[in-house]
Amino acid sequence: MLKRDEMMKPFSCLNQAGEDEPIFVLRAHDECAPSAIRYWADQYKCHKEDTTGFTERERKKYAEALMLADIMRDWWGRQPKESALDPSRGALTRKEVEQRSLEQLTSAELVDRAEHLIKQFAELTTEFRRVLKEVRRC
Repeated sequence: MLKRDEMMKPFSCLNQAGEDEPIFVLRAHDECAPSAIRYWADQYKCHKEDTTGFTERERKKYAEALMLADIMRDWWGRQPKESALDPSRGALTRKEVEQRSLEQLTSAELVDRAEHLIKQFAELTTEFRRVLKEVRRC
């Protein structure tokens, strides 16, 4: 999906969202976006298979998500290393992201990363337990 396409199509996901409906947008400039999309697609597929069945429409949605994840990954790889992300918006450039190693992080940055990973682990554990409960019910 390209921004211009989403804005032009009256029935695009973005244009179908209600005026007060919260939405979350992932952009290709975020190097984590492809992984997040793949995770969402897998969760979507499992949920549909376990509840309403995996219809042809849902298969297309799933395939489109995986295709978009690949397109985003490829886009990221084509960006010049010096300008993949705009540092004026507070983000590191791609080159800076690649060059940072754990040894170069301050203790505060390490603590922030560790807290973030702990939170992610807790969320994944909760999700895993929920899915395991559903599987056991079947």
